[in-house]
Amino acid sequence: MASHMHTSNDDPLAQEPLDTASSQPALDPDPIAKWLRSVAAMLVVVLLVTTLSFMLYIRSIDTPRTAQERDIERYRTAVADDPDNQLNHVFLAYAYAQADRYEDAMKSIEKAYIISDNALVGIAEADVLRLSGQLDEAVTAYDRVRPKVERAYQSTLLELRKQNIGSEPPDTQMQQLLTGRGLALREQGSYEDALQDFEAALAIAPTDATLLVAIGETHAAMSNVASATVSFQAALRFIPEMPEALIGLRDIGLSPDVQGRP
Repeated sequence: MASHMHTSNDDPLAQEPLDTASSQPALDPDPIAKWLRSVAAMLVVVLLVTTLSFMLYIRSIDTPRTAQERDIERYRTAVADDPDNQLNHVFLAYAYAQADRYEDAMKSIEKAYIISDNALVGIAEADVLRLSGQLDEAVTAYDRVRPKVERAYQSTLLELRKQNIGSEPPDTQMQQLLTGRGLALREQGSYEDALQDFEAALAIAPTDATLLVAIGETHAAMSNVASATVSFQAALRFIPEMPEALIGLRDIGLSPDVQGRP
């Protein structure tokens, strides 16, 4: 293992592989417009990978094996067609992890690192380690990549300031890192530390129902029924009838007529 190691239309795994060769924009004489497009593209990529990681947390064990294998074949084909596209290797790693093929997932991570040693791959490595049950190694990997995530975000803000742009995009990479680290800590029984990470991630994405479910599940594991109820019901305000939130309410003893009706 390298020392750096981390189907329907609404399924992140069903996203078409990126074709960098065919999607390059025409040369733009306006450098500011060109740079803004590059920032927007970067944020879309980060959001897509973040969504993929969160969806794996929600339903990885429930996905039919045939769908998992289709995902693997899709990204294996993408890698064969464009082996220099780092995202294809990252998506393939997640697809392998979803199918419990963790050794293959880590091989894909190693290939992604060869292309570029960046925060995106570091988070993916940590996610794969967590999904494979290597919790200590996962926490170490999340901690190792955190400075890269912080530097990448500060670099983005600096470039925005240079262009006299005052808005600050959400740090979605940090959100993904904190969520994954929190999940690993919770699996280790470190509930308080997990809640700290989840709450910090929620500060970045306050409307993220998946994070609210994770917080509710952690409170439930600590027998904090009132706090768990608040979190599950908050998730339902953003995604009505969200199955994971309804299950969480049911598991802490709320009756069906109360579930999801905050």
